[in-house]
Amino acid sequence: MHKGRVDLSHVTGEMLYRLKFTEHTHTVYSGGFWDRMGVPVPDYPYDAPWVWQVFEDDCPPWVKHTKTLFPWLNHGLVTVNKLMPGRFIAPHQDTLYKLRKKVEQDGLDIEGMEPQRINLFLQDRLMGHYFEMEDSAWVDYVKGDYTVIKQNTTHLVANLGYQPRFTMQITGFAKTEDIK
Repeated sequence: MHKGRVDLSHVTGEMLYRLKFTEHTHTVYSGGFWDRMGVPVPDYPYDAPWVWQVFEDDCPPWVKHTKTLFPWLNHGLVTVNKLMPGRFIAPHQDTLYKLRKKVEQDGLDIEGMEPQRINLFLQDRLMGHYFEMEDSAWVDYVKGDYTVIKQNTTHLVANLGYQPRFTMQITGFAKTEDIK
């Protein structure tokens, strides 16, 4: 798992709690993951696999500024996720739908680059907050830590604690040798 850290001293807890989340996404189908695995969709409680999200155009300026901390990521799109206690995003592989759509609509030159997703932790890990990628858990992260999620990489997140879990995803294209 590729890990890094950026300075997020400009991000406060108040900023996180004031975010207006515009979408509430039900993730039970995991973007077709279960179909690709050839297994039935697990019988999760209906309200467990939900995540609150706010995307690029609806994000406040501090979110857009944070995206600039990754200058090696080209054509970046940003999302902030809030996972409430008792909620999770089951094992899945990101489809990068919005990024693929942007490439198609804008005719972007991505030759020599691969899609990458930065998973950036916006707060120190709290009790019950969980991240796993390719069967490796990361349970000691702090605010500003990030990992790179490459396309077709299986990962999952959960909040089994008592406080909301905030992360930011910055999705774009990069040359492997430029990832820092």
